[in-house]
Amino acid sequence: TFDFANGLASPVFGLTGVTALTSGTDFHCALTAAGARCWGKNSDGQLGVGTTSTLFTPTLVPGDWRRVATGKYATCGIKGIDREVFCWGQNFRNWNVPGPAPELLETPVRVPGVSGALDVAVGSDHACAVELDGTVRCWGDTLYGRVGDGTTTGAIQSPIAPMVGGNPLTASHIAAADHGTA
Repeated sequence: TFDFANGLASPVFGLTGVTALTSGTDFHCALTAAGARCWGKNSDGQLGVGTTSTLFTPTLVPGDWRRVATGKYATCGIKGIDREVFCWGQNFRNWNVPGPAPELLETPVRVPGVSGALDVAVGSDHACAVELDGTVRCWGDTLYGRVGDGTTTGAIQSPIAPMVGGNPLTASHIAAADHGTA
């Protein structure tokens, strides 16, 4: 077995110009001027670099990434001028990438039904994005009311806009955890 524990702070070599940093379970991603770079445990492909090998140095995730967010075993990002959302890593029951996609995504896969995204958040089995007009769209496992559609069993297989008082939920930023979204 490997012991990855390190009780001391240490620099991450090969990583400069960091503008954002996010961590999942035993893995990390940073957004830099040179693009998104991820490292750490990768058994579910959550680093997005086409392998499931653990990587100890930040490795470039191909693409023009504007934002990257990590969840428990998956990562999502906003890419390109169209600001489309892509996810990779664990995709159990298509909770992170709705539709026909494998349960293990080693490279980024576009989430259908979300474009013009400003922000994205990933929980353990769900994800949400905020679009340019402020509309929130969520998809994935509805357990604990994670996606805000009023149900607590099953899964939302395409991004939905949670409703508040009969109107779509709007926000400028979003955060997700194992059992909820804020």
